[in-house]
Amino acid sequence: QALDAARCLHPDVILTDWRLGDGDGLTLCRELRRHGPTRLIPVVAATGMTLSLEVRAQARQAGCEDFLIKPLDVEVLVRTTSAAIQVRQARMLRAAAAMVRREAARVRRTTSDASASSRASASGLIAASRAAVRGSVALIIADDAGHYVAANERAAELTGYATSVLETMSVADLTPEPRADAAQDLWHQFMESGAQEGVYLVKRSDGEAVPLRYVAFANIAPGLHLSALSPAAV
Repeated sequence: QALDAARCLHPDVILTDWRLGDGDGLTLCRELRRHGPTRLIPVVAATGMTLSLEVRAQARQAGCEDFLIKPLDVEVLVRTTSAAIQVRQARMLRAAAAMVRREAARVRRTTSDASASSRASASGLIAASRAAVRGSVALIIADDAGHYVAANERAAELTGYATSVLETMSVADLTPEPRADAAQDLWHQFMESGAQEGVYLVKRSDGEAVPLRYVAFANIAPGLHLSALSPAAV
């Protein structure tokens, strides 16, 4: 029943008892990991049993993020599930960014057109990834100078700017004061590191600063750098 519910509802996090009528938490985690739609959902297990270190390690490898001891403390439960949701967001963003990066690598292997502009190449990557990347993930591609050259519809929703407007803006334009002055330095740090993830404060078109969780890969194609974003979990 838990597997059926997870496949139907796609929850942000699963809280489960360890002892179940037809198995246990470890079996549940392993079954969830076997199916694409549920493999990234984090699991929190509650138990009154003492679980061996070996069983805990196996469960963590199968996607169990944490264990709670009964009776449950409500504040601990809230903190633990919140942390698990953040883990899910990071997994989802990594998967989306990696998918776009693989598509970029495929395009480089199969095309001989070295004259295509960065803007055209970036727009093609966004379009090619639209069906594979979940609609909850915003994608923005920037050039070496940190100017945006392509974005999907979800990026427009999160920032409040139409995609055509986003493609005339830069990293600094979406960075609220007083960090805007440091935006270029932060961009260069990202370029040097090659990959980054965390939470970034983004200035929407209405002036509101909102925290977005992001995963970013530099140089997914020559002169192109990808950011995958979603609203940061509270």
